[in-house]
Amino acid sequence: MKLHRFFVSQKLRTPSGTINGPKLAHQLAKVLRKKAGDEIALYDESGREFLVLIGSITTDEVKYEVLEEKKGRLSSGSRLTLYCAILKHEHFDLVAEKATELGISRLVPIITDRTIKKDIKSDRIERIMKEAAEQSGRTDIPALGPAMKYSAALLEAKKTGEVLFADMAAPQNKKISPKEGDSLSLFIGPEGGWTDDERELALKNQAKIFSLGPNILRAETAAIVGVYELIGMI
Repeated sequence: MKLHRFFVSQKLRTPSGTINGPKLAHQLAKVLRKKAGDEIALYDESGREFLVLIGSITTDEVKYEVLEEKKGRLSSGSRLTLYCAILKHEHFDLVAEKATELGISRLVPIITDRTIKKDIKSDRIERIMKEAAEQSGRTDIPALGPAMKYSAALLEAKKTGEVLFADMAAPQNKKISPKEGDSLSLFIGPEGGWTDDERELALKNQAKIFSLGPNILRAETAAIVGVYELIGMI
């Protein structure tokens, strides 16, 4: 049987405790049909994982008994920030979900010359990342940065570590090899691709420009592939 996982905002206690929250109580009782005696996994801000036994569920609280406490599985890509152009429709939602599952530590929406959509619904993206973290079993949730212009994002990323710039116009044999221990920032462009001015600015800021392969990828696909490749290197 699948073990359902949930993040809670309050500190979990041993050997037992109570979670105050009608949303969690509703999800457990009404959506998942959980009841007293069922097992679930809970995470709090400590990054630890608690296997618990449900004691009771009311309309606004859940009582639990801790069966096991262990060190949580933090993101394998705790040094990777994804700077992704805001994409149309629900494509940015998909990037947030899959990048969280793969292990990014932070997601920053950026506005480029060819960005059409200029803002995001932060509450929605944060919920998507929380649910993706729960689903994937990681015990931390990526941070969501505010939307920012591309030029400002480059300057920010440059201060924190190595900047990697994915570009379909880059030579196919252009490979990257991140330095061990460095914080990494991956830049993914919009549906229409990067402009020449943006490429030039990336070079001026010592970004490493590389290709994700010979095929022309959709922006959301490029983000997922790029994160996947980098997670495997760090």
